[in-house]
Amino acid sequence: MEIYPYNYPIILNDTVFIEYGGKTGTFSPTQRTSAYMIAERQATSYIGAFLLPTTMTGTHPYLGNNKISTEYGYVHEILSVVVLSKKNTAACELQENDGCAFIYEDTFGYLDVKQITNNGVCGCGGNYPYQFRISYNSGLPTGVASQPSVLLALTTAAQTVLNEIDPGNSGINESVGDIGVQEYTSMDYSEKRKRVATTAFGNSAKANYCRMLIDTALKKARKALVL
Repeated sequence: MEIYPYNYPIILNDTVFIEYGGKTGTFSPTQRTSAYMIAERQATSYIGAFLLPTTMTGTHPYLGNNKISTEYGYVHEILSVVVLSKKNTAACELQENDGCAFIYEDTFGYLDVKQITNNGVCGCGGNYPYQFRISYNSGLPTGVASQPSVLLALTTAAQTVLNEIDPGNSGINESVGDIGVQEYTSMDYSEKRKRVATTAFGNSAKANYCRMLIDTALKKARKALVL
């Protein structure tokens, strides 16, 4: 299970929301703040990484090799590594050993974990590992979360959340439940729309619009990292 450590928005605020077309209506500050945080959490879930650099600590089981995948991607720094091993067979206790890790693939958070041996070498010495406890920094490259396409995606997602709280408050006509309409019929008129994908934002046209906007920003970010 992925733990989201923020109880407040870290990117969106009223100024940004209104600048990118958001309608505040008569929503309360608490309702707006909640919508901003939900939108950012949806974006984090879709990307698989935090919008800003964030420190996380997780414990991962040893599954026969030293390769693990962190809960969140875009890992750019390893802060600490502890290798846990069984202390003895008589009691269910674990002992801690110093470890280290190589970032094998940063975007998806693939790490190569090692236990430090008695002579200080990062190798496979020491006791047989049972778990790895790793603290690391995850987050999009600097400046990506403030790109217009990301801010527009967050604003669109937050507006959808607000519309669900009170559909008429913002003055926008929105389908209840932000449903993904594929076929529509009214009297003698009917249409069948393009199938939309299901994402962390939902499966409506607006949800897929958010996905497209973020994908555009991330492609630029990956290209910049290669260069």
